[in-house]
Amino acid sequence: FDGKFDVEKAKKIGDLHKKLQLALQQQNEENISKLSDEILGIDPSDEFAIKIRLYNYEIKNEMEKALEFITELQKKSPDSENLHLMKLNVMDKLQKSREEICAEARKIFEKFKDNPDVLDSLAFMMISQFKFGSCSPALVLEASKRAVDILPTDTKPLKKAYYIATLARAYYNVGKIENAIAEQEKAIPLASGNEFEEKAFKDTLNFYKEALAENKK
Repeated sequence: FDGKFDVEKAKKIGDLHKKLQLALQQQNEENISKLSDEILGIDPSDEFAIKIRLYNYEIKNEMEKALEFITELQKKSPDSENLHLMKLNVMDKLQKSREEICAEARKIFEKFKDNPDVLDSLAFMMISQFKFGSCSPALVLEASKRAVDILPTDTKPLKKAYYIATLARAYYNVGKIENAIAEQEKAIPLASGNEFEEKAFKDTLNFYKEALAENKK
């Protein structure tokens, strides 16, 4: 709608995506590198090409190269939130020090502090994907709280429910189980009509309640 979409560019990238997928299926490393480089030359933030390159590095156990690859792409697209989050994920897989991971996570928080989607993704990633103990629970809580606080008023209920559930988990991780229960209870009615999500939120609420009961013994 804003006139920035380039149809010819999109067609070219779409054709290259098909060729890149075929190269991956054939495990043709030369073509994987060549085609992904061609795509990223057109669009340095193309998520499909980036993920395939990262996957290829991972299966070859070359994660240091993956980190170098992401870092170079960031120079071309410094405002790409996906690149920042991908870099953090690669750092975790490389088992970088807690100090390095926390510093990178803090950098993402500060850069995207007005973007609730990035903040929630950051918090959820550190909670659910990272090696236990590799990140600051205080930063996770700070990011998830701010994500909920700055959500637009017209946010869809289910999306809001997920953000609140992340905040509940962040409270649980710092031992504030009663806060976790209070937030989780807010999430459940927002998931009404979505059977799978509503059940999952209720199961988590019951887990928090059982944990609180044990905590008080």
